[in-house]
Amino acid sequence: MTGRAELVLVSTPTTTSITVAWSEEFGEFSQYLLHYFPEGGAPPSPIVVPATANLIQTVYNLIPGTLYTLTLATTQNGIDILSDVLRAYTSKS
Repeated sequence: MTGRAELVLVSTPTTTSITVAWSEEFGEFSQYLLHYFPEGGAPPSPIVVPATANLIQTVYNLIPGTLYTLTLATTQNGIDILSDVLRAYTSKS
């Protein structure tokens, strides 16, 4: 059993990036998976973050003025377990 991590914005999104952080999740798991995708789009490969790494990540090369969905999951015994979902707009200019 794990305690769920919560995604939060670290700063105001720029036109092409969003920076998020999350609280440490407790339990046995090997990595975090941070997915991000624009409204109506498909998620690319996730950003893979080792369980022992920095819990702040910036997603780059985004489209200005676009709503993005970011999801955080952990991998436990080969199974991805969703922890939190956050939606944020990139800046228009």
